[in-house]
This record gives sequence, structure tokens and C-alpha cells, in this order.
Amino acid sequence: MGINAQLLGTGTAEEAEQREWVHSFAERLTNDDRVALFLHRPVRRHVRDDGIANGRYVSAAPARWLLAGPLKKALRLVVSGHTHQAHDFVANGVRHLWVPSTSFVISDALQSRVGEKVVGLGWLGLRADEIAYAQVIPLGSRRHELTKLNFYRESHP
Repeated sequence: MGINAQLLGTGTAEEAEQREWVHSFAERLTNDDRVALFLHRPVRRHVRDDGIANGRYVSAAPARWLLAGPLKKALRLVVSGHTHQAHDFVANGVRHLWVPSTSFVISDALQSRVGEKVVGLGWLGLRADEIAYAQVIPLGSRRHELTKLNFYRESHP
């Protein structure tokens, strides 16, 4: 299932509608169902999240709701991006995949390193209780660094 991470924590009618949709989806799950959740921002880091500022990750209250709320019994996988870092870890029985950026990486001076700063793709295969994931860096890919790109230099003189 996919949700709009940008709505989480906004307190808007759109967020309430999305929450209701997730609840409705979860009510239809059977004991045999498994859920893979796709959203732009990571729900959590591999370490405790309490001190992390909003923006890079889903904020704490909505993250707790996603991980311990209506999807808890079936949630097995969370796939996200946003950090421009690749990362693969398991926390509380849920696998978290941060798929690498296809555009650029952000230097350690601007963004702390949590995962691997690569430019590439993620290949995901889902079958019953099996999750297959491979990080792919196509031949000829260039590891562009954000601060060296013209659009960034022009907007940050």
C-alpha cells in the first residue's frame, strides 16, 4: 500500500481522510495478509528517533501510529526514499528499505550519514513471506553531489 508521507502530522482534513483509509484497509486484512508500505519519507531510523527534527523522517507521533497502529499485525516492510541514502535494516520485526536516489547524494557536511550515499535504483520482489531486494547501480551512473550541481550553486551563492 502507498500513502502520502507529506500529509503525516499536518492535522489537515486530508491527513484525517488518509488515516481513515488506512484504518479501513487494515480492517479488511486477514491473519494471513502481509503489508508492504510505500511512502516518500522514512518512518524511522535504525536507532531511536526521539531527537530527530521533522523533515527528514516522518514525525514521531504519526510514525508510531504507522508502526504500532492498525497495520501492526500485517506490516512486514516499509519502503521509502527522501534521504538520498540507501539503507536496509530490521526494527521490531519490520524491514525498512531506503531506496537510493536516482539523482544525487548530499555531502556529509550538509547531511549526516546514516546509510550508504550512492546513486542507483532498488529492485524489489515480493512473494508471500519472501522479500527480495537488490540495490542496482547501472553502468555509467554518476554519483553527483548536490553542492556541485549548477542549480544548487546558483541558489546558494
